[in-house]
Amino acid sequence: MASSAHTAASSAQEQLFNLSMAESTLFWTGLSFFVLLVVVWRYVAPVVSDILDQRSARIQEDMDKAASLREQAQQALAEYETRLKLAKKEAQEIVAHAKTEAESMIATKTAELERDIARRSEEAKVAIEQAKSKAMRDVRAELVDLAVVAAEKITTSEVDKKKASKLTDDLLKEMH
Repeated sequence: MASSAHTAASSAQEQLFNLSMAESTLFWTGLSFFVLLVVVWRYVAPVVSDILDQRSARIQEDMDKAASLREQAQQALAEYETRLKLAKKEAQEIVAHAKTEAESMIATKTAELERDIARRSEEAKVAIEQAKSKAMRDVRAELVDLAVVAAEKITTSEVDKKKASKLTDDLLKEMH
């Protein structure tokens, strides 16, 4: 039993030693942890906070730039659409002007052609009338000559040209 009491006492002493050592270890661990927290809070946290603030500022700056670029792109698109509408309108005006000009040219050329046709037609009528008059004069002269020749042969006397011309005129009037 003595041995068991000795083992029990020794076991209690070990437990006490272990307990006081555990308390000491616990104390130093807690103190170390507290010091570590103070160091982290005092020195590391501001650095990390600054890094995070800088990162946040860069992200915000990038977002602002993106918003600005987006706004610029929208403005450029609006300007492009405005220019496109203006160009389309201008093209339509050019086409309308060209069409009007072409119609005007067609009307002018048509009028010129009609005047030219009328002039040529009038010239042709005049030429036909002149040819007709010349033909009538030639026929009349031939008839006069024939009448003179015929009258000479019939009457064996010479008929003067004035009388023959009068006879021819009378004959032509009767024919019409």
